[in-house]
Amino acid sequence: MNFNDPFNRVCNQQQSEYLAFRDALKRSQVDSLPGAEALLADIKKRLWKFISIIALIVSVISLLFPAAAMATLVFGVVIALWLITNSFKGQRYVKRYINEEIIKQ
Repeated sequence: MNFNDPFNRVCNQQQSEYLAFRDALKRSQVDSLPGAEALLADIKKRLWKFISIIALIVSVISLLFPAAAMATLVFGVVIALWLITNSFKGQRYVKRYINEEIIKQ
């Protein structure tokens, strides 16, 4: 029994998310190691692109509206953290997909 998740709600949610992700990868015909590794690289590249765009937008808004700089910065950090969290989750799911579906075939 895990004291952080006594009823396995988080575990069950993560399992159902992974199964949906796995099914989406199969529908997209990602069934080879090079394809999955390209997806991992694409996730990282897209993350840095969006972080850069967020930083640019926050900088421009902070320069144009100095009174709203702090709120804009906080909002930008929250969005960046959300993107980072989801990107890491996506990378974890792709690595699990590689280990469970591609390598074990």
